[in-house]
Formats: sequence, C-alpha cells, structure tokens
Amino acid sequence: MKSVRVQGKDLVQLVGAKSASELGLDSHAEFELVEISSSAWVLVHASPNALPSLPANASMPLVIVPASSALDERIYSLLKSKPLNERMERKFERLLSREELARFNELVHEKKIRKFKTSPKFHLAIYEAVSLPGMNPVQTSASIPGPDARFLVEKKLDEYSLEEDGFVITKDEAKARELSQRLEDRIKARQVRGMKAFDGFFYIVDTSLLARFDKAIQSFLRARKTAELNDIALHVKVSKPLARTVCEFMREDGNIIEKRRDLFQYVE
Repeated sequence: MKSVRVQGKDLVQLVGAKSASELGLDSHAEFELVEISSSAWVLVHASPNALPSLPANASMPLVIVPASSALDERIYSLLKSKPLNERMERKFERLLSREELARFNELVHEKKIRKFKTSPKFHLAIYEAVSLPGMNPVQTSASIPGPDARFLVEKKLDEYSLEEDGFVITKDEAKARELSQRLEDRIKARQVRGMKAFDGFFYIVDTSLLARFDKAIQSFLRARKTAELNDIALHVKVSKPLARTVCEFMREDGNIIEKRRDLFQYVE
C-alpha cells in the first residue's frame, strides 16, 4: 500500500514493502523522484554505493542514478550555459542550492572544476569545468590555448607593437602606411595581415597569432551565437584589444559579423 505524508513543505511518497520488493528497491532506503520531462522521471538513490538492480519481471522501465550524478548535471549545466561574468567566484556560488554547493566544492577539490584569472590584476577567478559531460569538445578548455601573460597585458592602444605583442592598433594613417611598407615582404608571404576597420582604426597582426586564437573564438561564438567582446576576451584568455583585433579579421573573412559595437555574432 502506498501513502503520502508531509515533510516540511514537501510531499513524501512512501512505498510499501511489497511494492518496493517488486521494483527491486530497499524498502528502508531513501530515493528522490526527479522529473526530467513531461513523461519521464528519474529515481535518484541517496546512496551511490547501494544502487539496486532492476528485476527482470519489472513491468515498467526504471532509471536509478546516484544523487551526486543529478547534482553534477545541474552544476555542469550552469557552467556550460552561464556567461563568464556569472561564473565568477562568489557570484557563481549564489546560483547553487546548499546540496549543489557542497557537491561543487567537492568537484573543485577533485580538480574536475578549475579556477583561472584572466589577468593578475583581477582579484576574483572564474570557474570552468575541466571536462563537461556531453559537451562538444570544441567548447572545452582543451581547445583553448593556455593562459599566456603576454596576451593578457592591457596597454594604451598605441603602445602595442608587432615585435612585442604580435599586433598593432592605430588611427595614425602615416604610421600604418610606414608599417605596411616596412612589412611588405612579410605581407606578401602572408606572415602579416593588415586592414582598416569600420571604427577607423588600422589593425596589423602576425598571422601566427591570428591562427592561435581565431578557431577558439569561432567555436565559442558558434556555441553562443552572439557574445560581447569582453566575454570573448575572458573565454579565450586574452586582452580586449587582442580579442578585437582577431575579431576584426574574422569579420573581414566573413566568419562573424558585428551586430553593434562590441557584440559579435557567428555566421552560419
């Protein structure tokens, strides 16, 4: 015989010993019934080390997973869907319930979730999963070049140089012309590219630097459809000027468009 009792604000379903036996369940164990769609539910066992087996004569399918698996799925889903500014330390934790937060701290301790800083000047780090279940590999950190302090340096725009930083941004047409003449051989060899963008700036970049980051940015935008320049820079772990430089050449190549200032969209 089944019955229902009130526990706090929750209704708790009690399964009789006979019904539990027919389902292959321990009548003294605790389970949580979680709706995953309008026609499917998951029975979550509170103890991952004591999962029962489904008897062969069971009349209906039953899915039983450890409670930690349900928590992991929720945490990983947030890490996958939330923008970088919501995955920041102290802010991301507020999105989690008490049980999720406890499991989240375990995952951090197990190094399944890591923290990184986009710049030494930032006090708070950003969380990212080392590997997200079911995620396309192009969206994981493995596809993104590791953080390099050289590419995170923020300077005044006219202080970036091709020799030291791998790119130049300038509004000085004379400077751009002089660089183009000096780099003529490298430009012909496609070792360097240059352009004048709609914002009036001249962008010059070493193509090896372009190749280092354009695929990661393209994968990020393919997954997000649109993204702000700041989020792109945080995701790829580069300064905003470098992120804009790469995006300008990607836009010129027809891979992305700039819907409005600093908002880029992937081109299908």
